[in-house]
This record gives sequence, C-alpha cells and structure tokens, in this order.
Amino acid sequence: MVVKDLSEYVFDFASDMEEQLEANQGKGGWHGCTAKFLFREMHHNMEMARLGIENQASVAYVTKKLANAGNYALMLKDNYDREHFADGEHRDAPDVPECDHDTYMGMENDCDA
Repeated sequence: MVVKDLSEYVFDFASDMEEQLEANQGKGGWHGCTAKFLFREMHHNMEMARLGIENQASVAYVTKKLANAGNYALMLKDNYDREHFADGEHRDAPDVPECDHDTYMGMENDCDA
C-alpha cells in the first residue's frame, strides 16, 4: 500500500469539495444560512455517507456525501469568521468545554490508530 503525503489527501478532498460546490452553484450561496441549517445539512450528509459505507455504496456516492459535509463545515467556518472578524478584529468569546470524545453520541472509539 502506497501512503500519500498528507497534503495529497487534503488536495484530493479539497478537489472533491470544489467539484460539489461547482455542481451546486445555482443555489445562491450560504451567507444567509443559519448555523442551525448548515449543521443539519452537514450531519445529514455525514449520515448518508455512513449509510453508504455500511451498505457498500459506490465510492462516488460516499465521496459526494463526504465532500458535501466538508463544504457545510467550510460554510459554517466562513459565516462564523465573517461574524466574528467583520471589522478585522477578533471578538473574544468564552471557550466551550470539550465533549467527551469517547462517549459522544454513545459511540465507542473504534480507531486502531
């Protein structure tokens, strides 16, 4: 198995994300979307990818759903940055406590890494 440089993985996924953004260009953008909507769409695409993986869907289908989820994360970050850095200055906000990763949504850590 050939292991790619980390930047190759990022570039490959970013290319998939860009392809999905271009395919959805006619939808009018995300600047008017609420965080609640964007989170819901991101989670929906993640769930569709999970179901696709569990049911051995095509690589193209799973890639599309994961790229869409990544794009919703990008949209959330962009909207958040514009809200908190609108005048070029960071608006301080309190830190949010981390959730317990090992028990998040009742899931166990199944990663061998």
